[in-house]
Parts: sequence; structure tokens; C-alpha cells
Amino acid sequence: FLVFDDLLSLCPCHLNVVPTTQYLPDWRYLLRNPIEGLNIVNALFENSWEVVQSQFLANKGWRTKIIKGGEQIEDEQLRGHIASGFNYPPSQYQLHLQYMLFPLIPFHYNQYLNGLHFTKSRFFPYEYVVQLLKLNIPYDVQETTPVEDIIAFYDKHNVSYDNMWQQCYARYGESHRLLSNWKKEDFEGFVVGNKYYNFVTSDTTTTTNTTTAATTTTTTTTTTT
Repeated sequence: FLVFDDLLSLCPCHLNVVPTTQYLPDWRYLLRNPIEGLNIVNALFENSWEVVQSQFLANKGWRTKIIKGGEQIEDEQLRGHIASGFNYPPSQYQLHLQYMLFPLIPFHYNQYLNGLHFTKSRFFPYEYVVQLLKLNIPYDVQETTPVEDIIAFYDKHNVSYDNMWQQCYARYGESHRLLSNWKKEDFEGFVVGNKYYNFVTSDTTTTTNTTTAATTTTTTTTTTT
């Protein structure tokens, strides 16, 4: 498995993980063989967690800066504040699990509040996919199989996408609010509408860039086998 930083990260700790010995265009194909699919998904999750622990949480400076009360929270507690899942349609046609430890970067928390992240019917939480695979009811996925057909099929087997997505989406916001440790001093300014406000000078500038200025955290790419 290959675990690496997401170049369009939503969080200071945002990873992607891909299998290196299997090719699956997207998560739907896991349903062809649920037992093998479940093993793959669990391996994707655990390899990512290993990287979070060894390269993020083991760094005391990173942990105390990014996570509110991070020095007092056990790793296993933080494991409960992971957002992970698959996009469909995917951005790249090789199976990859999105894996994030909260908090979100402030700009992306604003996007979350506006419903622009973890989008319903495109984002499929890890918890949902695991529940489908645990049913061990194969689905003959083809390239043209609509994901809506898959959702409807497993709804009839008492695994509701709508319910699980709503639960996960609410939990993501709660995790961010609990762990967010951002301070005014971390930023040069902020954007409201199309105006940029500088914290230092109180100057305002009209801009078309709505990205909040933020500190950048550098992490290390790793390969895990």
C-alpha cells in the first residue's frame, strides 16, 4: 500500500492510500467480492492510521499546535475523529481512500458549513462501505453501473446510505469544533465576500480570491507495505 499526502488537503493531516497490488477503478468494484473487498478496505484504513500515528501524532510540536488539548487526548480517542471514505465519480481511476484527522483548515470548515465538502451522493463514508461489504451480498458491478442502483439495492438490505451519510456528516462538524486549535495569530487576514481584511493593518482589499490565508504544514510521504 502507498500512503501519501493529499495535495488538495482539507486538513493539516489529510492522506490518500492506494493498493499497489490490485487495480480497481473505484470503490464499487469491491462489491464483486465482498470478503476480499472488506480485507482491502480495512487494510487501507489501518495503513493510513499507522502513518497518522507515526508521522503526525508522534510529533509533539505538531500535535499540540494543531489539536486542541492534543497532549491530553489518547491516540485511540483521536482515531474516533477520522473522516475517511471514497468519492464516486473519483478524481483518479484507481481505488484510493481519503483519510483525514480533524480539524479542518478554516477555509474548508466554511466550505463544509456550506455543504461543499463530503458531498452527498458523491462521498461514500468508510463506515458505509464497510457495512455493505459485511453483508457479504455480491453485486455484479459493471463500468456503467449507476451508483444510485447500488444505493437502492443495499437500502433494501437495511443499510441506508442517507442515514449513514447524515450521521457521518454531523460527526465531522462535531470533531472539527472539538479539536480545532486555530488562533488569530496563525493567519495574516481573512476574506468576507470579495474583500480581504488584514489583521495587522485593518486595510481592506477587493479580491476575487476567497481562500483564507493560513499556515502551511509540511508532512512526509511514506510507503507502507
